[in-house]
Amino acid sequence: ADFILTPDRIESGALLTPGNEQMFLYDAAGIDDFIEWYRAAYRQTVSAGDPAARSHFDVYLGDDTVTFVREPCVPEDIWKNVREDPRQRTRQRVRRIFVHMTPEDPEALLRQHRRYRSDSPILGIFKAPVLFEGKCIAVLSLPGYPVSRIRTGQHPTRDRRGWAVELDL
Repeated sequence: ADFILTPDRIESGALLTPGNEQMFLYDAAGIDDFIEWYRAAYRQTVSAGDPAARSHFDVYLGDDTVTFVREPCVPEDIWKNVREDPRQRTRQRVRRIFVHMTPEDPEALLRQHRRYRSDSPILGIFKAPVLFEGKCIAVLSLPGYPVSRIRTGQHPTRDRRGWAVELDL
């Protein structure tokens, strides 16, 4: 690839869009910066203690992040084969991790992010894991308000079982 597009902001000379806030474009020459950032995030996460939940991915809670790790990790853990039309060849799509967060104060959730379910607004986010050196990691920043519950996992596919865990905070 000539470029890398990611929601992860990594300080690098390869960053082409330093003014952006949500998605960042990098020159592919900066791939080593990404590997080192993921390597450091993985080491820091697993050395901090036991995960808050164990499943297909281990789920770690930090002060302002929730981090998902898996080792060993293989492409099938994050990619699924999709054939939308039998006449087309099979394509791969990422198996994103879903994260549903319930705020302690329902009014804290921005209007455009409200999803009503069981009388509680829930912020729903999807995060794509990254595979490197036989490990997978996904780091998600928590919102700027207290969260009372997190439900997270991956939906099942035809060839892979799904998983889900709930954390009461």
